[in-house]
Amino acid sequence: MTDSELWKIYQKIVFYWHEAELTDGAFAIITAFNPHGKQLTEDENKSAHEKLKQQLLRNTGLVCEISGCSRDLSYQELSFAIQVSREKAMQLAKQWQQNGFYYVTQEGRLWLVPCLLNGMAETDMGWFKDYLVTLP
Repeated sequence: MTDSELWKIYQKIVFYWHEAELTDGAFAIITAFNPHGKQLTEDENKSAHEKLKQQLLRNTGLVCEISGCSRDLSYQELSFAIQVSREKAMQLAKQWQQNGFYYVTQEGRLWLVPCLLNGMAETDMGWFKDYLVTLP
């Protein structure tokens, strides 16, 4: 799959909160799943997720779990919403070998930010609230 095709897939997303929502301030949504966009096993992804969680707890003290999903919910990636600057989010995404990450501004705009993908521009996807779903 080309970088451009991946970028389009990343824009066809919805999110759901697992626990308390972040409601104040800007935040990043970062995952440790599938580095470089390469599919890992469920166990490998869960292990990476737990390692990222421990790192975030040591460094920030607060993490909120959120999942990024395909619109039909057939594909889901565990992620974390963390209140960090866009620059810090970029560092974390690079460390965890992610093609990109999502950033929600103070005003509530959702941005898709490239990290390891070449030639992709930051994409304003609209209002974050429009990408939230509630599971039945």
